Amino acid sequence: MNVNSKERLAAHVHDQEVGDDEAIAFLHNQLLAQRDRRIEAPAFRHGILIGVAASGIVLAVSIGLFLILNPIAEQTRAAPESTGGRRTVSEESSTLRPADLHSSDAEIAALLRRGDAFLTSGDITSARLFYERAAEAGSGPAALLLGATFDPAQALTWYRRARDLGMVEAEQQIKRFETPSLDAGSQTKKTPARQ
Repeated sequence: MNVNSKERLAAHVHDQEVGDDEAIAFLHNQLLAQRDRRIEAPAFRHGILIGVAASGIVLAVSIGLFLILNPIAEQTRAAPESTGGRRTVSEESSTLRPADLHSSDAEIAALLRRGDAFLTSGDITSARLFYERAAEAGSGPAALLLGATFDPAQALTWYRRARDLGMVEAEQQIKRFETPSLDAGSQTKKTPARQ
């Protein structure tokens, strides 16, 4: 207790001529009030800090969920609409709008990255969807990658498309499928005639 508080207390006690019990009760109340003020200020600041921290956590979680769910929503929109199975390349290309055929380099790069991610994870069907969209938008590398995911008949179609889009590497793949294998002819052995 500082000097001013003591003087005020003494003046208060002298002016009102209070007894010892009343003075003790008064002092006790004053001390409790002072203690409460000391506790309330830090508690209030602590409460504000907790509120700000909680708001920050909620905001971070909301942003995280948006970033996680937004690609899932894009992928869902990009998935085939038919429930009867996968669509063929011709069905898929027929659903492209003219604006899709003139996609920006950034959009094509994004399609290739998504296709690469699916291919890396082993989801070839999903990878093909993204590669097909990129190839239809004019990406030679996408057509080349797409050819690598199919059996020879369909692969040849995509390798030709890659060649048409300027991919020189596609010519090697085309020759590989168009040239009959030398090993196939050597597997039929002629047996010598028995005498």
